[in-house]
Parts: sequence; C-alpha cells; structure tokens
Amino acid sequence: MSLRDQFTQEELKILQARTELAARKVRDGQDDDMSGALTLAIWGESYALNVEALTAVYEDITVIPVPCVPSFIGGVANVRGHIIPVLELGVLLNIPPKNDSKMAGLVVASWESMIIAFRVESIGDVITFSASEVEPLPANLDARQADYLQGILPGGIGLLDIKAILSNP
Repeated sequence: MSLRDQFTQEELKILQARTELAARKVRDGQDDDMSGALTLAIWGESYALNVEALTAVYEDITVIPVPCVPSFIGGVANVRGHIIPVLELGVLLNIPPKNDSKMAGLVVASWESMIIAFRVESIGDVITFSASEVEPLPANLDARQADYLQGILPGGIGLLDIKAILSNP
C-alpha cells in the first residue's frame, strides 16, 4: 500500500499545492517573508486568522450556551472529548448581526496554554501573503475592532490578531 493511498483526491490536491508553495518559497528565497491565513466570514464581513495559531477547523459542532457570562462568550463546545470555550467574534468585534446569517463553523486556536474556539459564519481558503502586503488599519476604524486587528490584507480582508484577542482579560 502506497502512502498516497491513505489520502482522498481532495487531500492530495491540498498537499500538492502546499508542496508547490514551499518549493516556490525556497526557490525564490521568500520563505521568511510569507505567512498564511485562513479566511472566514463573520456576519457577512471577511476576516482572516494567521494559521500559525490554528489547531483545527470544524463544521456543525453544537455550542452549548452558558448563563451569566459576557455576551462575547458564545458558550462551550465538546470537541473530541475536550470542553472548549467558544468566542463570538462578531460580538467581540462589534459587528452588527444579520438576521439571516447562521454561525456554522468553529475555528480552534491556541496561544500559550489557552485553547479556544471562534464561532464563524463560514470558513474559506488559506491565503498566503507577505508582510509588505499588510496595509495599516484605517484611522476611522471602530476602536473595538482596531484592538483585535493586525492590518488589512489584499481584498479588504481584516487580519485578526489572535494573541491580542486571547490575551485580553
């Protein structure tokens, strides 16, 4: 049995794309400058999370509400036998909710000893970008959002700062 037999065709395509990207970085000498981010939607707005801190992505995981917690705490989720707190990024970022949107996915991140899940509307692709492509935040941005954003990626996608989100008491 070949190692390739253990993967689906979709997984093999992902692995091939990652291999080509890594080879291109080494060939071009750009390995240190490039980063990856997972794109996601939160109540109709586009954001991205740096992949370095992400540990897993799940769809259709039940989130159990917890009484008497701040509104940005969506509840807890049982992920592979571990109870993980779930943050509502839309509330944390002060994004007005849309009546027709449903939060369907969880993105699990870790920083230092903390593991937490972010509830998102949809999960997109992993994009690569260089540090020079990250634009500064607009001056008129809501202060609540500015605290949790590192900058703006091409296409107007807000790059979330996981460390700032998780280190805020």
